[in-house]
Amino acid sequence: MLKTSSDGNGLPAVSRRNVLRGLLGAGAVAGLTPVLAGCVGQTPQQTAGQAVPPLPELTAPLRRDHPLVGRLWLTAERREITPQDLARRLLAARWCLLGETHDNPDHHRLQAWCLAALHDGCRRAGRPLPGVAWEMIDESQAPALAAALEAAAAGRLDAAGFGPALGWDQTGWPDWAMYQPVAGVALAAGLPMVAGGLSKAVTRRIAREGAAAVWTPEQIRALALTDPLPPAAVDGQTAELKTGHCGLMPEAMLAPMLSIQTAKDAVMAQAMAEASRRAGGGAGVLIAGSGHARRDLGVPLHLPRQGLTGAALVVTGIEVQAGGTDPAGYELADPARADVVWFTGAAEREDPCAALKARTGGG
Repeated sequence: MLKTSSDGNGLPAVSRRNVLRGLLGAGAVAGLTPVLAGCVGQTPQQTAGQAVPPLPELTAPLRRDHPLVGRLWLTAERREITPQDLARRLLAARWCLLGETHDNPDHHRLQAWCLAALHDGCRRAGRPLPGVAWEMIDESQAPALAAALEAAAAGRLDAAGFGPALGWDQTGWPDWAMYQPVAGVALAAGLPMVAGGLSKAVTRRIAREGAAAVWTPEQIRALALTDPLPPAAVDGQTAELKTGHCGLMPEAMLAPMLSIQTAKDAVMAQAMAEASRRAGGGAGVLIAGSGHARRDLGVPLHLPRQGLTGAALVVTGIEVQAGGTDPAGYELADPARADVVWFTGAAEREDPCAALKARTGGG
């Protein structure tokens, strides 16, 4: 299987860097139509008289001439699908998990496309609109998120100012301009948004003292953290943690890190349910790293554990690799991991393992 250079959470291994600032112009987030206006020269497809917006224009700079770039791949049937088909699948799902490599702007543009297509399909069908949970917004930012949503609803805040209102620049995530299209769709449509992440203070305490140090027994039961994950998931997460930390993580740290990863996924599953509740029972949508969206290791495992029934659809972006021309050869292009993948070029980034080895003296 071809692997991507990520830490299993959609993050280029080890570091979150602010890169490719400003690739997404202000006009890309003014509303549902401008969000997708980067698709210059493309014509919306039609299904039963309903327009399906074209996929976003690709902007990631590396390997853009790769033969897989721009293709949507349905993993279970090992075939390419159309944007029209993806829109139908989004509308049929109860839970939509939209995975990303954090510093790749195209992956966020796909998330915005999916959210816009889902919103439009729900609106046309007279169904409740979706609600959105964000991995990148943690519980400590919930008051700021509520205030920003109120200001946006009153017309005092636009998508460009939404991230700064949350203190985005202090969080360590890539530049807000990359995430702005997703927020732009949600704000233009008036969709509820909820925090789905854990703060660094909480994760540190979980690592040192366990989940009981931060949650009551009732909360732990609600998160379905009383029972261990299946052994295959534990083994898979442990392997991903080792790979994501360049093989340099001390063995003693693996168990605490696994506890953090499991807690994060459980909290995101609960946040999807809360987003759906606030949306009046509409679909719950998750914006998260591709590792958290994985069927075999991430949030989809926790949905049924928490009693959240209904079909889940995992759509994730994958950066193409030199020589990797078989779609099914990519690790995430596996029906056990994702349902639909979108192949994109790669973002420019430094080798994070080299930097980590230099800091730690690793070989």
